[in-house]
This record gives sequence, structure tokens and C-alpha cells, in this order.
Amino acid sequence: MFTSVRLLSQQLYQPCFEAPEDLLDWMGAMQAQDYTKSKWAMGLRLQEGTLSRVHQAYEAGTIVRTHVLWPTWHVVAGKDIRWMLKLTSGRTQAALDSWVRSMGIPESLCSRCNGLLEKILSGQALTKQELAERLAKENLPVEEKLVSYLLSRAETKRIICSGPDRDGKATFALLEERVAPVPELTREESYALLALKYSGAIRLLRWRISTGGRGFP
Repeated sequence: MFTSVRLLSQQLYQPCFEAPEDLLDWMGAMQAQDYTKSKWAMGLRLQEGTLSRVHQAYEAGTIVRTHVLWPTWHVVAGKDIRWMLKLTSGRTQAALDSWVRSMGIPESLCSRCNGLLEKILSGQALTKQELAERLAKENLPVEEKLVSYLLSRAETKRIICSGPDRDGKATFALLEERVAPVPELTREESYALLALKYSGAIRLLRWRISTGGRGFP
């Protein structure tokens, strides 16, 4: 019984959704530290999931991979990314900043990097390696851990996010160029929507267990 409940709640048995963005809209977020495996994880939870369908969603910006909820990557529906970042970025930045303080990295370096990212990524998407090369040309330190931190922090600042998939590799792009604008939510509205997503998942699970049916109550 417990196994069946887990499979239903994780959309691994009798999945309800066809599009990746609908799956993520329902689940709220999925952890995506491993880029390749996270794509397969989404495909397995769709009615007729394929890798190309996930790639198309990344291409369209209807799904986004970024540092949200906690200082690790998650993939969320594009329409949810702004309010989720606004609601949770403070906690994520605090965790990231504890590392940067121990390294003695000045805030001025972070601010300069954010400005360079807006300039470099205007109208294009680049891989992490390509970004490091471009930042190096601007005389910015490009030690791997530092670059990872700077990119993560820029994500929490709503400057960058995932770009389209490029031959199986993750790219970065400007958030405002990747995701269509949506009405801004207040903090209270964001909390309410987060609670609604959580309670909705429980409601669907109870319905399907009690009726043996598929879909929504």
C-alpha cells in the first residue's frame, strides 16, 4: 500500500500530465542537481514523455532550472519562477554568502559579475565553460568554485536562469529573455499559492486512492 501511494504521489504510476510545465506546476518543483537525470525524471512522470519534449519545454522557457527553494538546482514551471525566487531567495543567498564570507570575496565582485552577465548573455545562451571564458576576458577571477557561486547568486537575484538545451548540455540565459512576464504576486499571495500546490497534491492522491480513478476530482 505504501509503495502504491508513493508511486501515485510522485506521478510514476498512472501519470496525469502530458506537458512538463503542467507536471511542474502541479508538483511545485523537482530537484535537478544532475541535469541529465532530471530530464529523465520528468519524462518518466508524463503520460507520453520523451526527452525531446523536455528539451522543447526548456527551449520555450515553460520550464526553468535554477537555484530556488534551497542552494541547489530545482526545475520549476516558468510561470512560477519569479514568485518562488522572491519568496525563498533570502534563505538561499544566506547559505551561499556563508561560503563567500569564509573565502573573503567582496560584494563588489558579485555586483560586477552580475553586470557583466547581463551584458554577455544579452540575446544568447552560453554554457558554464563559455561564460567562464568570457568573464576571464573581463579580468574576473574564474576559479571553478567561485564561478559556480557567482552564477548561483545571479540566479537567486533573478538575473539568469537555464537556457535551451544544447546537445545535452545545460546553458545559462537572462531570466527576462527566457520566461514570459506574469503578474507580480504579493508575499501573502505567494505563500497561499505554495500552500495550494501542496494541498492540491494531497487532494489528488486521496481521490485516486479512494476511487481507483485517474485525473482530478
